[in-house]
Amino acid sequence: MKISKIFAGMSALAMAATMAMSVSAASTEFIVPDEIKQVADCQKTDSIAFYFKGDPATNTIVPDEVDVTKIYGAAFTIKVDNEVWNTTGAGGSLNWNATSCGWQQAEWAGGSWVDDAALKDAVSYTTSEADVYVIYYLSETPLFTADDMSEDAYAAVGFSNWADPTNTIEILGARMLGEGDSVVYEAGTNYDKVDIQKKPVADESSTTGGDTSSNVDTSKTDSKTDSKTDSKTDSKTDSKSSSSSKSGSTGTAGTTKTTSTAAASSKASDDTNASTGATAGIALAGLALAGAAVVVSKRK
Repeated sequence: MKISKIFAGMSALAMAATMAMSVSAASTEFIVPDEIKQVADCQKTDSIAFYFKGDPATNTIVPDEVDVTKIYGAAFTIKVDNEVWNTTGAGGSLNWNATSCGWQQAEWAGGSWVDDAALKDAVSYTTSEADVYVIYYLSETPLFTADDMSEDAYAAVGFSNWADPTNTIEILGARMLGEGDSVVYEAGTNYDKVDIQKKPVADESSTTGGDTSSNVDTSKTDSKTDSKTDSKTDSKTDSKSSSSSKSGSTGTAGTTKTTSTAAASSKASDDTNASTGATAGIALAGLALAGAAVVVSKRK
């Protein structure tokens, strides 16, 4: 085999491995209106930050003078595709970063990622619009201190998303909240929160139908048939027949559960195979590199 062909195959495998790693690391890209880009730092595609103190040479600084010691939290208004939001879900962090405290964050979850029994510190709220939500966090104490107001200090409040890139999210507006849910600063178009978002409920009609058929008790029907056919049948025999009927019903339910377990195991196996695909590609690329090195060495 020619050396040129070896290197061609090696390059193809390396490229495939690189693409697999890029896809697994992808995250949602925010859509940000120009009016917010003028006052917020949007250098990263999957996060946004409002710098109230910082270095203008490296970050976009909010032009308005804001006393950060009055900030207790924040509320980001976002617009989503509800079909994707309720199936793929979304989540990330509402964060703050300052000289006094370093990096801090409150996690949030929206759409299908919502857990009604265990809400995140930053909560997703519905609004008057079906596809608009408010990610809201309010602390009992200020997020920043007087040290963050000094000339060489930095203080910022940000918002990020860790969801799949197919879940497009548009940042409509942002509010910095003060004590008692007052507004210290706001930019863009903001909506008021209405209710805490509930986890979307899947259609359970097929499951209900299966359970109904498996729980049918035919023992009474069998008993009536036996009575009409032969009134002199021994009562003990009827009792045994009824027991047999109930046993048969129980066996059907057991089979249903076994099938469901097998299906769940199959899905788990598919998920595992999918998640290890990228790793296998990288390993294959490594082997190709090693093999190519040996062949080149021998030909020399």
